[in-house]
Amino acid sequence: MASSFYSNTHHIDFASVLAMNDPGMVSMFQALIASGLEGFLGCTAVVYETALVDFFENASVSDGVIISTVAGQLVEISEEWFAETFELPVDGLADVSEMPKDKKQAKGFAIQISLLLKNVPNLELGELSEFPSSKILTEKTVHRYIAVIDKSGA
Repeated sequence: MASSFYSNTHHIDFASVLAMNDPGMVSMFQALIASGLEGFLGCTAVVYETALVDFFENASVSDGVIISTVAGQLVEISEEWFAETFELPVDGLADVSEMPKDKKQAKGFAIQISLLLKNVPNLELGELSEFPSSKILTEKTVHRYIAVIDKSGA
């Protein structure tokens, strides 16, 4: 079950990747920071699996707001709250109702949704799980990906 939350996503440890001895890669990660995505891609890497299962099983979108129940409590995630939490610019932010409806694809945002759920007062989240280290981009994992690509000749 947990692996379904991790299959479509990677998390970035910006401190680690910015310390790389590869100017091209460092430049790319600096561009992500400059774009305003650091808070979104580099947020705390934890998930609340039980709460996420509830969230995805009960989620729907209405008037630009994601509505769900978690542990029997109503949860509403607005575009504004989402953008504010991750310090994202709201200009150009896609309307939530235009997002893909595929809940397997939406699970790629498990870390970010867990963080939002953590900020809901009096919400019972269940057990906390660490995000798999293999899915966190660090200097070591980036070098491993580069080596695999080099070996494949891509």
